[in-house]
Amino acid sequence: MRKIQDRNKNDNQGTYCPVNVSNQILCPQGTYNQNFGSKTINDCLPCPDGTFGQQEGSASTKNCLPCSLGNYCPQRSPAPIACPSNYYCPSPMLQTPCPSGTYFSGNSATMIDSCVQCLLGSFCPGNGEGASPCQAGSYSDKLGNSK
Repeated sequence: MRKIQDRNKNDNQGTYCPVNVSNQILCPQGTYNQNFGSKTINDCLPCPDGTFGQQEGSASTKNCLPCSLGNYCPQRSPAPIACPSNYYCPSPMLQTPCPSGTYFSGNSATMIDSCVQCLLGSFCPGNGEGASPCQAGSYSDKLGNSK
């Protein structure tokens, strides 16, 4: 549940106060509101792609902090998200799957070079899916197999 503050004569920045409600509500993490007298949560604007906002009740984009490399921060992020396995994040705004025939078993990759060829006896379909062993009765005798 969101924290609330006592309602003042002029509602504060970083908050909104619905009609017929006596207390201001802090804008959630990952958002900010630089206006006074806001009435709905829609007045809390999202921190832009590539940034995150860990503080409730932010009044400015100055509270939207830059996301570091190896992490991904879509709009409204309350915290950085480590770039997941089988993806690489060349910027904090972009999460890209390893190409078919490759995979990455770790987290926080920043370059396509982190994606390595699929191993013998397995296949890597791409689209964020990792390496899978070949089905019983089948085999793969080459690196980088995608199916």
